Amino acid sequence: PGGDSTSLGLQILPAGLTLHDSASNTGVPVPAGSLLVTNGGLTPDRIFAVNASTGQVLADLTLSENLDATAGVFHPVAGALFVLDPNADQMVRIDPATGAVVSRFGAFIDIEAGGLAVDPVTDNLWIGSNRDTRVVEMTLLGDVVQTVNLAAEGIGTEITGLAVDA
Repeated sequence: PGGDSTSLGLQILPAGLTLHDSASNTGVPVPAGSLLVTNGGLTPDRIFAVNASTGQVLADLTLSENLDATAGVFHPVAGALFVLDPNADQMVRIDPATGAVVSRFGAFIDIEAGGLAVDPVTDNLWIGSNRDTRVVEMTLLGDVVQTVNLAAEGIGTEITGLAVDA
């Protein structure tokens, strides 16, 4: 949705959420299993909720700032969206009801394009980057839990997507 872009994030929603739809200016219930598409190539960035079966856009949230986000996820425990801002190498917490930035903290790795995932066991966030062989596990407050260097596994600086298997 939203046209071509090289700054995209994709998540299968692990839980339902209410996402503000900028076109109708209302909150739209989005069920678990829907696709969450972050498009940082648009100005400003937008997050789309998409029906995974039909491709229908359910909601279209315009963010309050243009972050050029390269990844985005909904965190069901926090009830918030998180996106990666490559311009500032930051993780940015977004309110799904308004699109406003709630907080930001350093990602601790250089991000041009990146991957972002929610750990279903610890509820922490994992960040990867196409400019680093490490992935970083962080709390919702931005504290680093651990970094894991994947170079020994043959992974180079090409991490542009992440998923965590429970």
